[in-house]
Amino acid sequence: MRRAGIGIMVVAAVMVIGSIVMIVQAMTSTHQLTPPDATADHSGITAFAGSAADTAPTVAVYLDYQCPDCAELQKSYGTALADLAKAGKIQLSYHALTFFDQKVTNDSSAQAARGAACADVVGYFTDYQDAVLAAQPTTTGAGFSTDLLRNSIPDGLNMSGGARSTFEVCFDQGMTSEFVSAAALANYPLQVPRVMVNGTALTLQRGATPAEFEAAIQQAAQ
Repeated sequence: MRRAGIGIMVVAAVMVIGSIVMIVQAMTSTHQLTPPDATADHSGITAFAGSAADTAPTVAVYLDYQCPDCAELQKSYGTALADLAKAGKIQLSYHALTFFDQKVTNDSSAQAARGAACADVVGYFTDYQDAVLAAQPTTTGAGFSTDLLRNSIPDGLNMSGGARSTFEVCFDQGMTSEFVSAAALANYPLQVPRVMVNGTALTLQRGATPAEFEAAIQQAAQ
């Protein structure tokens, strides 16, 4: 009976994923999706949603995926932020701007943001975002290739099955374009990177350790 129950649960999960894939694949390029973990004002995406109580301090990170300092911030403090969020100590969200596209005359910031939003649709937002920032070219303005954002990064995350199919349809048809554009407009003209704790900008000296970064967040949240 126990095996039968497990079998039924697996079949049910597969059916749900299959249904999602069919629904998304049936959508046209004019259909738009809002990421399931979008913030209440749709200006960003919540990381590790549901881990923290509504009373936990809010930590909002503003970034542009082509911004070198943004990649450095995530490299230095991304793990500390994730640990705090997963432990329920903070409500963490990321808010993407795309002004580097105009600065370096490409569309990689928006394309990466659309990919991250599509990744949230299938439950891979934080891993996808980390991979994008880690893959940021050393030459500012070199941009991200479509192959990297659509294929290589999902491959590296072992994204497969229904999640992969859904991501690809979402990415190919630009189903998060309106969300990304509206979020970027809502966040403009904030300079990036910026970390806001309960709505107040966090002041941090360059070169601070992850422990100092965490302490600064906790102090700012008091």
